[in-house]
Amino acid sequence: MILGMRTVTYHTPDLAAGKAFYSAFVGHEPYFDEPFYVGFNVAGFELGLMPDSKTGSGPGGTTFYWGTDDLDVEVVRVVGLGATIAQPDRGRRRRHPHGRTPRRLR
Repeated sequence: MILGMRTVTYHTPDLAAGKAFYSAFVGHEPYFDEPFYVGFNVAGFELGLMPDSKTGSGPGGTTFYWGTDDLDVEVVRVVGLGATIAQPDRGRRRRHPHGRTPRRLR
């Protein structure tokens, strides 16, 4: 069962500019600020910025993370709906395979 959206990350070619913009946008500084990731708590949800000079924002530059009680069951379910797994779960502390929306919806 999907529990709701948890995190959205934006890839940005200029992390400092992204941090300045989103600090002004959400009205506060990030709670996490490192060269590899900047994180804001926005009403209980995570807004993250990741440095990426190649992707940037827009299509392919935004990642959403969904919460679930059972990741393995959900992966099977969404693949059955037509999604594809672009990068499998790496089995680390926080599990998160990377999926793609069905091609007809992109």
